[in-house]
Amino acid sequence: MGPKSQFRSARAAAPYKPPHMRDGPSSSRGTTPDSASPSSFSSVNYFQNAQQNGARNNVASGFRKRGTKARVTNHANKVNGTQLQNVNPDDGWDARNQAEMNKLEAIWTGDLQDLYEKLVQIRNQERVEMERRGLVDKQDTRKTLNEAIVFTGTCMDMCPVFERVRRARENNISPAEKNTSGKYDRNLVVKAFSRPAAGQPPPLPSDVRPPGILQATLTYLIDNIVPGLPESHIHAFLWDRTRSIRQDFTYQNYSGYEAVDCNERIARIHIVCLHVMAGSGVEYSRQQELEQFNKALQTLSELYSDARKHGAQYPNEAEFQAYRLLSHLRDPDIDRQIQDLPRNVFLDPMVQLALELRSLAQQNNITERGYTNTENSQNMFVRFFKLVKSAAVPFLLACLAEVHCNDIRMWALKSMASGYHKRGKPYIASQLVQLLGCDDENELLELCDHWEVARRVVDGVQCVDVTSWNDLRALEKGQLRQAYSKRLVEVKRENMRLQDFIHGNNLSIYPQNSSDKSISVQSLFPSSSSRVSRRLPAPMAANSEPAKWSSGLPVSTSEPQQSGFSFLKTSASSAPPPFSFTAPSATAPFESAPAFAFGAKAGELPSTSRAPAFAFSISAASNQSGVTVSSLKDATGSTIAAFSKESANAIPTPTQSSGSLNIAASTAIDEQKIAAERAEKVRKSKEMIKAMVQEAATKEVDSIVRVVISDFVSKICQQALDDKAKRDLEHRKMLESEIANELYASLVYDNTWDTCQVGKANVFRRRTLLRKSIKHIKETAVVSKKNAELMKKRREQYIAASQLMGRPLKKQKFSSRRSEEFLSEAERIALMKIDREAVQRLWMPVDLKRGFLPNVETTFENSGILDGVLDVNVFTSDWHASAGIWLRRKLGLEWDGTKFCRTVEGKSLILTVSTMEADPDSYETVGVLIFQCGMTGNGASMTVDQKLQFDSEALYEALRRLRKYSSYSISLLILYWPFDGVSTKDLAQRLNLGFYTDRASRLVSSIYLLAIGSVSETDISPALEVVSKSVRL
Repeated sequence: MGPKSQFRSARAAAPYKPPHMRDGPSSSRGTTPDSASPSSFSSVNYFQNAQQNGARNNVASGFRKRGTKARVTNHANKVNGTQLQNVNPDDGWDARNQAEMNKLEAIWTGDLQDLYEKLVQIRNQERVEMERRGLVDKQDTRKTLNEAIVFTGTCMDMCPVFERVRRARENNISPAEKNTSGKYDRNLVVKAFSRPAAGQPPPLPSDVRPPGILQATLTYLIDNIVPGLPESHIHAFLWDRTRSIRQDFTYQNYSGYEAVDCNERIARIHIVCLHVMAGSGVEYSRQQELEQFNKALQTLSELYSDARKHGAQYPNEAEFQAYRLLSHLRDPDIDRQIQDLPRNVFLDPMVQLALELRSLAQQNNITERGYTNTENSQNMFVRFFKLVKSAAVPFLLACLAEVHCNDIRMWALKSMASGYHKRGKPYIASQLVQLLGCDDENELLELCDHWEVARRVVDGVQCVDVTSWNDLRALEKGQLRQAYSKRLVEVKRENMRLQDFIHGNNLSIYPQNSSDKSISVQSLFPSSSSRVSRRLPAPMAANSEPAKWSSGLPVSTSEPQQSGFSFLKTSASSAPPPFSFTAPSATAPFESAPAFAFGAKAGELPSTSRAPAFAFSISAASNQSGVTVSSLKDATGSTIAAFSKESANAIPTPTQSSGSLNIAASTAIDEQKIAAERAEKVRKSKEMIKAMVQEAATKEVDSIVRVVISDFVSKICQQALDDKAKRDLEHRKMLESEIANELYASLVYDNTWDTCQVGKANVFRRRTLLRKSIKHIKETAVVSKKNAELMKKRREQYIAASQLMGRPLKKQKFSSRRSEEFLSEAERIALMKIDREAVQRLWMPVDLKRGFLPNVETTFENSGILDGVLDVNVFTSDWHASAGIWLRRKLGLEWDGTKFCRTVEGKSLILTVSTMEADPDSYETVGVLIFQCGMTGNGASMTVDQKLQFDSEALYEALRRLRKYSSYSISLLILYWPFDGVSTKDLAQRLNLGFYTDRASRLVSSIYLLAIGSVSETDISPALEVVSKSVRL
């Protein structure tokens, strides 16, 4: 796959072997990582027989009850998974109980319901026994943390026997768990995920698989189930069973090497599923896949952090930190967390590659978590796709980057739309395919069609108009399916199987055998099934810095990642490492270590045949004065002899040699020299004392003079300061007096000025008020005059309308022949009733359900419309005039806050009567127009010709709008309040009704004219009924 090596160690998949077909004992956790090789994995027994002893499989059944002392964290469990060795095994009761249940399942030939009930009884006895032994908590029992127990599963199968029978009884067996005969097989059934529920009792040890079994179960799923992808039931089976494996680790609170191995491989399964299912066309939930993938990454992050706290480091941490960077592409907190990682992990090529991909993808214009990139940000989508395609990106990392490809392409098109000129030529599709990393033009065109980006053929070449991008349309379309790239991702797979990637054959998760000297933590925890190695530093030179512990991961990109655990020790910390080891040289034992010698000459090495000796010398002093140790000893001896009285008076004896006279002569000469030296010393001492006395006297005189002068100067300075302070005080008082006088004069001036200005303002205000009052009086008079004229006109209008509508005036006199005669009480009452009934009929609302609605429903039903809507628009020039108020009450219109309207519902029609609005959208379902003209209120201020001209123009504009926007043919009903001297024929001519009659098929379907002249003529029900029959669709 390019220059970068994709293989760091080999891990072959081992074939699955059922528990009852295995030979001999073997570890429940398979082989150790150091021995994991293609040759050794082929002979590994993943599962142990249930009849074997629990201690023999490094698994102790049940729980171990903790003491009441303070709870201590088991660091060995945290590092290498030796927790199982710390649990005291029981007497084999649990193993025998499981063997009995398996035997009962194997020999049972009856109904599964009876077998299930039998197993329920055995299970109840098992729970009672476990509670009696104190190995499992009773349901709803409260305990403190110090009283907690260590939970360890004891199930030696991929699925507990009780669950197998229960699921078979419920017909809940997956096709992947059935044999060729269609029945469930103990060797194929895998434990399913069970969601914890409230009130559910705690699980039993026989329901939970230990870490070794979980590791082997996952290997079975990878080797036998993963090749069945992308089948829908295979994907669902993998998603559920891997979740169950993580759940069993959670039950046991286990954080050893097996937990890390399983979570890493499960994370790789999710990455592979995201890629394979995206290209299959099979329905699946990408959100659920990413959710479980992120949970596995979070678990791994916690396990890695816990291992670092105890001085260890897992070899594949950098790989999964890289996946975490790409999975949480829009989370800014991940950038902070990744900087807290160890230096060797942060500088790992995998992490640096993920950071580069993350930085390129984060340049896109996207709004998330309150952060918005600008339109002019660097959108490096081309570099992103080129980097994904390059050989530097491994297959799994490319699969994870593939999840974000369509989002990056979406925001890339948005940026291109903002950056290219609207009138420019469209982009050639083949070039855009290369820029956006698509497989071919069909994929690109599919993306453009989804986001409604225009595409067209120019000169026989397929092109895409990127400037037609629209943010609103694109966002309304929602999220596109996940991309599947053969050119960028699938090509990296080459001929490798999916299970090889999941096992980690491209980025190994197992330690390699190294020739470097290492100390195994196996010696610290002998029962561990996984090894942890620590590199030893090279022998330290005498002038070199202390060696640092190796991180176990390479910094250079040219070296493969070293496997195994590495104990870290940063140079900035002075604390000792978790485990203290010495690092002697292989060629220099401790006995031959160089001794430390102060003052030794360069090139001299102490003897290596004895213990180190420390020799002190004063060579440093001798280098400065030139006096050696021997010369100092000779000078000391001669001095003592010179001052000795015996040696001064010594006389040679007969027994002395002949040279003794020469010695005596030399001694006398020495005594003279010594006496001269002593006299010289005495003289020098006297001179020194004299100088010292003179110096002391001079210092004392200087001190006395300094004190006297200081006192004198202090007095003079104090007097000068007092005089200056007095002068300053007088000057300050003078300044204060001047400032006070100036302030007083200024205040007087300001007050006088303000008073004058206020007086002038008052005079100006009175004049202005007077002018405004006169002007207001004039304006009020004009308005009053206009109001009086308007009231007069309205009074005349009211009188005319009252006469037409039958309402008597307040001072109307009877004009009948009996007006001057007195009527009886009964006749007056009868006449009043007649007038009241006439007025009630005049203002009584029209019943649209009886006369109008049935005819329109018949028309709609004949046209095949069973759920129709019809609007009736009403137009009048003044809704607050008498005619307008009458028409509102006649039609039963009510104010809804925006207009007068009324809604009537029939069997198959909804009828709405409302005032005509200016909004064209309200004309779509209008089929009838009621137009009121003539003397309707504001016409009183117009002439007859002006009023009719206004009504004609209003009618034309109303019909023009309805004809343009309505879906129905318009039926016209004209209510006419006649003028004096204007007949119905004249009205038709003035309103130009002939124009609409000639073109009735185009503008209106029918026209009905109703003149309102008396009480009997105010009933518009017949007119409405006629109009309803002429409604056309």
